[in-house]
Amino acid sequence: MAGVGGAGWRDGIAMRLAGELNAYVRSRFVSQKFIAYIAQFNKQDMTLLADLMQSGKITPVIDRTYKLNQTADALRYLEQGHARGKVVINLE
Repeated sequence: MAGVGGAGWRDGIAMRLAGELNAYVRSRFVSQKFIAYIAQFNKQDMTLLADLMQSGKITPVIDRTYKLNQTADALRYLEQGHARGKVVINLE
């Protein structure tokens, strides 16, 4: 399990958190272990990530791009929970 489906509290998140708690408790009795973690960002890692992106070794997955005046549409799309990559708001 990774994440709880994005930032903020919304419908369904309580069940996801309960599922993670369930996995943690059950992992005490089986060979597979549940480990919780919180990502911590630092300048060195972000610089490495930027270098990898600039060199083309990794590329972000962009699902959809919206113009600034379509921000409400972009948010509605995100709320549906079907985005398969990043949703971009173009400021130009």
